[in-house]
Amino acid sequence: MHSRVLRGEDFSIRAGGMPVKHSTFFQDFSATDRLALLTPMGGEGLGAACLLMGFVTAYYDHWRREGGASVRYPEFFTLQSNLPCADYCMLDIWPYHRNLYFSDLDATWRGLAGRGVRIVIVPDSLAVPASILSVADCYAYSQNGTLANNNLEIGLACHLARDYLLAVIDSLPAHAANGLRNSWQDRLAAERLVQQFRKIGAHGAVSQG
Repeated sequence: MHSRVLRGEDFSIRAGGMPVKHSTFFQDFSATDRLALLTPMGGEGLGAACLLMGFVTAYYDHWRREGGASVRYPEFFTLQSNLPCADYCMLDIWPYHRNLYFSDLDATWRGLAGRGVRIVIVPDSLAVPASILSVADCYAYSQNGTLANNNLEIGLACHLARDYLLAVIDSLPAHAANGLRNSWQDRLAAERLVQQFRKIGAHGAVSQG
């Protein structure tokens, strides 16, 4: 079972401190938009799970409006610098080869721009080049889901996300998965998972050539 079972009403969204419906927040998203989640260590990308699943749900809203006659998957990718790559397939990054390995971040930025990626989700610790900010919507996230100077907050009932997120963790090597699984099990024991993000504008760009 993949996350296409989710619906817009499953999400709570606050943008700029104001509540907004899923359909309104994602109204400019197109089913042909490409998305890349940078998660260098593999597991920290779960700190962006609510936003990622929000985009996945927006994709399947398009699919449902077209009748949902055949199973399709969005052109979404993870970019990871550890091998083996964590498997985000249960979050509808499918097939597995869309979990991509990178060894050179500068080359990765150039590759994103050349492949028409329009949405980029990055750890807050990474500076995004102006070349990406000029062509993509960029969001910063943190591994623990709490972000200073955030301007976006997305929540989802834990029981809707638990199996998907734990499946990602279970795909990691044991030495990386054990502590991460314990911390996420504690987090997902709550009623709701709420994560914070910051949409990054071109004014905050740090040029990397």
